Amino acid sequence: MIPWSPTTPKIYHLDIYLKEKHKVLDHLVYKIGFRHIEIREGSLWLNGKPVTIHGVTVVEGVPLQRKPRFYVTQAKSLNANAIYWPFPPSPEALDECDQTGLLSIVGLPLWNTPGVFLQDKRAITAAKAYLANLQLLIQFHPSVLSISLGSGFDLGHSGSLSFLQSVTSAIKLPPGTVPLMAGFRTTDFVPDAEALIKKASLGLIYLNLTDFRKSELTTVVQRWRDILPPQTGLLVEIGAPYIQSRCNSEDVSNFETQQAHNIQQMLINLNQDQVAGEFVLALADWRAQYPSILTPCNSLQIFPFGLMNQNCKPRMAWKVVQNFYRGNSDATLLPLELGNSEDEIFILWGFGVLILFAYFFRRDYRFRGNFIRVLVRPRGFFSELKEARKIFLSHSLLTVFIAASTLSLILAGLFYHLRESVLFDFILSLFSIHTDFKRQLVTFIWHPTGLIALFTLGIMLCLSVFAGYLKLLSMLANRFVPLRNTFTFIFWLSGIFVFLLPIALSFVRLINFPQLHLWSFLLIMVFVAWFIYRIFIGIQIMCDLKPGIVAIILLSSLLILTLLFYWAYDYHISIKAHLGYLYHIWKYGHF
Repeated sequence: MIPWSPTTPKIYHLDIYLKEKHKVLDHLVYKIGFRHIEIREGSLWLNGKPVTIHGVTVVEGVPLQRKPRFYVTQAKSLNANAIYWPFPPSPEALDECDQTGLLSIVGLPLWNTPGVFLQDKRAITAAKAYLANLQLLIQFHPSVLSISLGSGFDLGHSGSLSFLQSVTSAIKLPPGTVPLMAGFRTTDFVPDAEALIKKASLGLIYLNLTDFRKSELTTVVQRWRDILPPQTGLLVEIGAPYIQSRCNSEDVSNFETQQAHNIQQMLINLNQDQVAGEFVLALADWRAQYPSILTPCNSLQIFPFGLMNQNCKPRMAWKVVQNFYRGNSDATLLPLELGNSEDEIFILWGFGVLILFAYFFRRDYRFRGNFIRVLVRPRGFFSELKEARKIFLSHSLLTVFIAASTLSLILAGLFYHLRESVLFDFILSLFSIHTDFKRQLVTFIWHPTGLIALFTLGIMLCLSVFAGYLKLLSMLANRFVPLRNTFTFIFWLSGIFVFLLPIALSFVRLINFPQLHLWSFLLIMVFVAWFIYRIFIGIQIMCDLKPGIVAIILLSSLLILTLLFYWAYDYHISIKAHLGYLYHIWKYGHF
């Protein structure tokens, strides 16, 4: 008989027949495996042989929405031999682990639960009932390494200790099957903590060392190993999360480089003689939308802890962990392994537009003269257009392209910054009538080259439509202004946005600094207001209309467009009901 192990995941089919004479009354089929687990001198032994755990934590579900096979396959490709499921996996997931050869840790859905909650008798009762059902789930799965009582317990609170004492005394497991495990997030021991850990029948201790530094890592692991009895193994969880409050100066690419470096250093400096193994947090980013029966969670934010991002694209840290798990701990970091951060295109596009503007401004005196005249003497420029003066169409198109590119860099940068916002995603869903449109837009947002080009063309189209509207307005005012000149008027007025180009090309980085949000948006609003004011003056001069009449026309046009927009969307979706729902969930803190 071949015992089950990660290298030889041998599964046997057990057929059970219930017969009466020659008649089959019932037939059951079980998939089983045979293996023996024990802890010797702090090390894990499987089937009489020592094994070091190289695992990964998997938070299943949102936002990946993948089948269990996906998680198991990805963990196996990482060269991991174990998976820790903080939330209980499905039976299908355990079947995949049995077949593939991945040890699993499953247990109570308790993760960083406050001790004040755990001291409630109802929590203890619920945990005992949950464990009873859990034993039924895992009884035929040889891949199950341990039953976890939870992770992130606070040793500084007596409620956590009393909870563990009550639960461990209620569950009895045969020797050599699955040891009990409990995870802790702190080293601030209360007086009874050390005694309880030694007294409790815990085969494994799971220590959360996420984002620990090199010096702290060695000290903490040594302290825990000193107090643990030889029959208790120590597993550690390591990771480098993107904590916004600590990384405001980091863009995504810098975070990924830092994440890979920190995880590599933690793996290299972890004393393998003192631990039974390690788990990396986590396989992929997840959204905190996974409620548990004991610790319901209302947060919907993305947690970018993963070796893969939420689009399942490996980060630099993936290669680092994969190399380490293959025995190559000194592998260098390769920036080419990056890939999910594409914000460099904003800077490249911005510099390209800036060079284009500088070239024509210096080499073409007509372009330079018209640009300065529009900026310094706009009224004279408007009067010349009124008298049907012609300006090179190529210069007008160049000006509007530069202006549209500047605005698109700002708008696309904002979209790129909000790409992981649940609220922003909801708004996109609200205003996207067709699902295919939103799907394509989301693709552009994550790969912003297309998004910048799309917004540039869109802004140029909007300005062209507005130029056509001005032509219609001049006809209604009984003033003959050539269509070409209305285009020239709008295109050259938009040239003032070129002064925002230095901000636009770095806007995707600047927006990571909360202290600059207000000033950046105020500056943008000042230029938008300046643009509107110059249009207001230009219409007065070109159409010979009084200021009050122009104001009434523009406000009426804006009102009509708003009503048409509302009618068009309300025809397809009840926009009023959606906005009411959006306000409701925002009011009660679900975003």
